[in-house]
Amino acid sequence: MDEVIDRAVAAELDTTDLHIEADQLFAQVGAAAEAIDALIARNARVAQDQTEYQRRFDKLTTDHAALLEEYHRLLDQISDLENRQAAYRYYKEQLATLDSVSIEFTPYLWHTLVDHADIAVDATITFTFRDGSSISL
Repeated sequence: MDEVIDRAVAAELDTTDLHIEADQLFAQVGAAAEAIDALIARNARVAQDQTEYQRRFDKLTTDHAALLEEYHRLLDQISDLENRQAAYRYYKEQLATLDSVSIEFTPYLWHTLVDHADIAVDATITFTFRDGSSISL
């Protein structure tokens, strides 16, 4: 069962496709920057209609900014998934060392395990854990 869960988590948090997409976007960002540099260099060497130059320059810089923004969005998404992978690995390591007989209360353990608690009118307390399971006392 653990292997099935591990494979599902690994598939959900996989960043391979995002890395490929980020690499492609990075190349596009570089190409857009080179196009801007070429346009500026040509304008410095050759007399041309400055209105047309400005229009092309504005379009290229807008495209470059959009590509750069998308690239940074992908990097943030990759970072988030990699942080989640690290958290899952830490969870698995901590779970392996857990001795259920000698568990002591700590605020960290409480926050890590318990999502919320509900108290009924009959004084029954239902603890709902972060994994969705619950227990009533």
